[in-house]
Amino acid sequence: PENVRDFIMNNYVPVFGEFNPMTSKRFMKRGLPILWVSYNNKMSEDGLQLLLNSALSIAKRYRGQLTFVQLDTDAQPQIAQNFGLQVKSKNEDGEDDEDRDEDDEDDDDEANGPHVFIMNQIAQIKEIVNMDDIEGTVQKVIDEYLLQLRIQRGDVIPGLGDDDVEMEDDDDEFEEDDDDEDDDEDDEEEEKPKEDASSEEEKPKTDL
Repeated sequence: PENVRDFIMNNYVPVFGEFNPMTSKRFMKRGLPILWVSYNNKMSEDGLQLLLNSALSIAKRYRGQLTFVQLDTDAQPQIAQNFGLQVKSKNEDGEDDEDRDEDDEDDDDEANGPHVFIMNQIAQIKEIVNMDDIEGTVQKVIDEYLLQLRIQRGDVIPGLGDDDVEMEDDDDEFEEDDDDEDDDEDDEEEEKPKEDASSEEEKPKTDL
């Protein structure tokens, strides 16, 4: 049964594990959208632990809906480059190139992570992690992805917002004005018979 298969797959695949050639097939077989959390070895040990623990807490809430994976951009540079992430450049000896400008290093710090992203046919969403609000960054990516998913399914119309609500309010006002005009017309019709009756009373009586 499908429920048994889902149970096996959910327990066969870690809730939030590292994506590499050894584990990639496990994650892909789940058939769920993948949320990536990327990082590099420039992060401090404490910072990395905080990042992974915060992402793990959200991964548990979305188990069975999303697949959460860790991506070490230094260990998996080819995968990182496929997602537009910068990786350490190597010199001719295959060692890290240390002869670089400080401006280049600052650009790399921003471009190389940590990032949270979902990249598939439905949406391409990528955010730099705010280390002061890691869970907020992860949740923002998830919310944006779910919104794009609903739009694709036709559950949400893009651009539908407050303007439409205001238009509805205006329509209500127009309806109220129409009602007032109808009431005025009714009042006029009621006054006409009264005027006719009063004019008949004012006619002089003739002697027969």
